[in-house]
Amino acid sequence: MNKFIFLLIFTTFTISLSSQKVSNVVISNSPKNDTVIFTYDIEGVESGKKINVVLWMSTQGSSYREIHSSKVSGNVGIIKPETSGKLSALTLYYVPTGENEQKKQSQQFELRVTEAIPVVVPQLVFVEGAKFRMGSTIGDDDEKPMPDTVVTDFYIGKFEITQGQFEALMGYNPAQKYGVGSNYPVYSVSWWDAVKYCNALSRAEGLAPAYDELTGEFLDQNGEITTDRLKVQGFRLPLEDEWEFAAGGGANPDGKISEKGYLILQKWAGTDNEAALEHFAWFDSNSAGKKRKVGSKKPNRLGLYDMSGGVWEWCSDWHRGYPGSIGITDKTGTYRVYRGGSSYFHPSFCRVAYRSNGSPLTKDYDLGFRIAKSSDGTNPHSVKTDKE
Repeated sequence: MNKFIFLLIFTTFTISLSSQKVSNVVISNSPKNDTVIFTYDIEGVESGKKINVVLWMSTQGSSYREIHSSKVSGNVGIIKPETSGKLSALTLYYVPTGENEQKKQSQQFELRVTEAIPVVVPQLVFVEGAKFRMGSTIGDDDEKPMPDTVVTDFYIGKFEITQGQFEALMGYNPAQKYGVGSNYPVYSVSWWDAVKYCNALSRAEGLAPAYDELTGEFLDQNGEITTDRLKVQGFRLPLEDEWEFAAGGGANPDGKISEKGYLILQKWAGTDNEAALEHFAWFDSNSAGKKRKVGSKKPNRLGLYDMSGGVWEWCSDWHRGYPGSIGITDKTGTYRVYRGGSSYFHPSFCRVAYRSNGSPLTKDYDLGFRIAKSSDGTNPHSVKTDKE
């Protein structure tokens, strides 16, 4: 049996100015197995007002990371106090799993307690999967050659995430100066900021977070790293193929099909005609250099708004060339993809096939995001979201 040396640090975090704090912490090992047992109190709770208890861990001075819900049990996660004042003698169990985790010799823990903020999931649209060809023959080199692509069913945000939605969940509004308001798209968010929003939304809805917040890799419902989007339970950023497929109209009955049975996507989100783009998008020549409220133009064939123009939108992917491409640098580990153009750019940058990229640390005045979620494969309307 492995033995552990535990260096214990407990810190209380609150989103509001509440007086909640953790006290009387005792940590021990189970004599029968490697389970770590925490007993503790929480002071300053209010009857009926939910709190969220999460255990975080650092190994040998590394950055703290959340311990996945599959490895903890007991009084953890969402707790709804029945009385005000103090919750006493709470118990939390942590079970290290995996050879690497069990070999750790020095661990620090933080028990983070926040108020469980009521959150409304942004409206999502179900997108039926199909086969199509990504890219363009008329665009930049990284849009070629056009790869044959099959997209499985998924959900995607009807609108870009707004400043109001972001602030309600994360506690701050990063957007300043260049168009501020609860119904304006959030911007000045890095890829990491978007990932943290997705994970926070997942936790608020009782879903397993989609991302490892240290590496950016996908996580399955057991907290294990995966490359299979279908195993990701929580909310996430759309992958490039999902984003392009949805922006171009997807498998809408009004869409065109090629002789080889591939869907032909629209050039922009909502139209193939640049002269008609002003009805569907905000771009350089019709925005007067200003941001606009989300949903103030017509939607595309799937009922999605602002996928061309508005603000650029982060995708999950690293930027790399399509299969068979020539001269495109693989930027895995350095640059993430964003799509869609913005209200400051020419329509050529707002095409659904156009690809841009930047450091995941980039925070720009016209860079935002929308969320996506893998389908469970059984019920296309199983995701609970905001209603129109």
